[in-house]
Amino acid sequence: TQFQKVRELQSVVFLEENLHAGHRVEKTIDLFSLVGMCVLVHSDPAVLASDLACIRQMEHDGSLFVLAN
Repeated sequence: TQFQKVRELQSVVFLEENLHAGHRVEKTIDLFSLVGMCVLVHSDPAVLASDLACIRQMEHDGSLFVLAN
């Protein structure tokens, strides 16, 4: 996963990973089925916006995970 890339963002203060190599990715339907969660905190709103945009882009383009066929 790209969780390491997320972890390296300036504003990330907490990252929970609930998915590991070899696990099946299921659609998130509630808090118990999350594949991960991160908390962003920073005094500069521009840093927060940039980090959030980076995460959203990874979600959008599917680069958070490498999926097997």
